[in-house]
Amino acid sequence: EYAAPIVASAVEAFMIVVLLFTMYNRFVTHSKRDRMWREALIHHAESQGLGTQALKAEHQAITDRDTFNMVRPLMAVIALTATGSFLAIVFFPMDLTGRFLIWIPVLLGLIIAIPTCVRYPLRHESDQIRFTEVLAETFRSTGEEIMPMPKVVKDTKLWIHVALLLITSGLYAVIWLVMMVRAMNRHLRYQHSYEDHLLQFLEGDKNAFEGALDEEGKVIRKRHMPKNLFITELLLVAICFTYMTRITGIVTDFNMGMVGNTIINNINIEEYYNYGMILLYLALMMLAMRALIGIASGRLQSWRRVIRSCIAFVIPILASMYIYNPGSYVHLFDLNPYVTLAVAYGIILMTVMSVSIRAYYTPKGREMPKVREWFRYVFFGKLYGDEEDSIWEKIKSSIF
Repeated sequence: EYAAPIVASAVEAFMIVVLLFTMYNRFVTHSKRDRMWREALIHHAESQGLGTQALKAEHQAITDRDTFNMVRPLMAVIALTATGSFLAIVFFPMDLTGRFLIWIPVLLGLIIAIPTCVRYPLRHESDQIRFTEVLAETFRSTGEEIMPMPKVVKDTKLWIHVALLLITSGLYAVIWLVMMVRAMNRHLRYQHSYEDHLLQFLEGDKNAFEGALDEEGKVIRKRHMPKNLFITELLLVAICFTYMTRITGIVTDFNMGMVGNTIINNINIEEYYNYGMILLYLALMMLAMRALIGIASGRLQSWRRVIRSCIAFVIPILASMYIYNPGSYVHLFDLNPYVTLAVAYGIILMTVMSVSIRAYYTPKGREMPKVREWFRYVFFGKLYGDEEDSIWEKIKSSIF
């Protein structure tokens, strides 16, 4: 009698783990990019005849810390889930008790994964600040003053978010993950602006950091995100929340099994369809989360990720129309599949046709592409012949 609610809660936990893995993938990509950025700066300092022992030591410490912190939650979830599944299958029948024992390791993995992922933006920014402080100290011996990267990501109380997660039975996870995305995107916007100032300094403009801070001590952003992108974010959050409530409806009414509008009386088939629907909605949530991640970073790759994710909505949404009946609980929050499709393709048209959005994602110093070229970039070729528009490549091409 106690196993059923635990299984339902564990399914919710598994859903959160999947979303965390989506965030985890983003963090790994960004960590690799920043690793190359640090290596390029170390190489430039060496080319100027400066001692780089402290820079290399700090770089290695950050790399080791990133590798450990990024691998730990994934390996913990895999190892604990595999162990629990083996014990449950070998020693217990696969009724609710067996499922209960399988999902306990998933809950433990979630406990390990959440702190690592949610604190990544703050921890990562702290590492970047320390590295730029060491960089400034290295160049100070030449009489040049480099401004360290300022702090923009705010610390939050982890226990408050965990409490809200428990109170809302996991539904708060969407809001929490969106807050994480916005914190990371905020860091990226300021980091890219700081890197622009730093590149100007390394190219010979010794006054590049003059007036670089605003009244709050932060780097002035040279480009502001268009307001219609905020609308895009809100629509994607609504889609995420909708699919999370659908999964919640399934796990809180586990005897409901539907194909279209036809009730399935066989309990085993019911459960298979329920699990299939859970996987389908998890895939849709991952697509929506991928579109949210990086939407405000102002990079070409981020824009293309948004468009590709929205295009990919069509197949699973159409499939869900034939195998899904949400039940009375989920109807309170439900979005019609046609509405979801309209939102997805509205986002595509808006981001392709809007002049302000195209200007926002166009790299600095480049001509804004035409709509046809912009849309072709989603599927074929490269814009400007320079796919990777990252600071470390700029440093290599313009200085070394």
